Amino acid sequence: MQATNVTRDEAQTRCEALDKRLCTEIEWERACKGPNSTTYEYGAAYNAQICVMSKAGNMAPSGTSAGCRSGYDVADLHGGAFEWTASPWNRGSTSDLVVVRGGSGEPGEVVGRCANARARRPDRQFADVGFRCCAGEPNEAQVALEVERPTEPLKALARTPEMTASLEQHLPEELTKSLPKGKGGEFRIERVWKWYPIGNEQIVLASGCAHPTAHAVCGVVIARLKNEKLHPLTFAPSGWWLPNIQLDDDRRILWVYGGDGQGKYRRRVAYLWGRIGVGEPELGGVKVR
Repeated sequence: MQATNVTRDEAQTRCEALDKRLCTEIEWERACKGPNSTTYEYGAAYNAQICVMSKAGNMAPSGTSAGCRSGYDVADLHGGAFEWTASPWNRGSTSDLVVVRGGSGEPGEVVGRCANARARRPDRQFADVGFRCCAGEPNEAQVALEVERPTEPLKALARTPEMTASLEQHLPEELTKSLPKGKGGEFRIERVWKWYPIGNEQIVLASGCAHPTAHAVCGVVIARLKNEKLHPLTFAPSGWWLPNIQLDDDRRILWVYGGDGQGKYRRRVAYLWGRIGVGEPELGGVKVR
């Protein structure tokens, strides 16, 4: 198994004892992508078995998978511990965080990418963070990204005719398939918010209803705003009720409140690695539908 539970300085000291040093994140990524610059060390398509990626983030022993090698013949870059690098976390943060690479966990198709990176405090020890040493002169290039992260994660917007029309023209497929054609089947936007779950991400939330029968079809249309254009993502149903939205303590999670003939409920809406997950109706943590 890889050595873990070491701070970054401790890892650096161990590398220096071997007349080596910690790799920079650019060096690490290059070693992973190989001469053909592949998405994963083994190729372009994700395969959870090749590097033994664990859903729980469990670490596989070194050498478990012979196929987990890059085009430069570097082994076990994923499937085991995350690895300290010599690089600062230059991604819109003024803190002293540093970059770790590799590792295992969910979603595997994201964690397993050669380009994936996470931030950790260098003065702490972690059970899932080890290290890898490099030799020779370091590559001094650094990753530096500008990150926009508003202090207010959820902001109500004025409902303009232009915005409403654009949203109603970009309804998610799961909503349009459920609505009948003709009178009463038109979904009308009533309220609009902008949600900033993480830096450099803008999600538009639009609540509304259609009235195809005696009972309304209501919910929240969820779309990504990119380059001033809306891209529909999904729909969070709220039953017969025009939904209310509440932000969780974690800015990546929202609660959509609604109800039907059986009473009120709420749905969890979560942002994870660019995806939106919509939960089942619940009340007090118990599924109610």
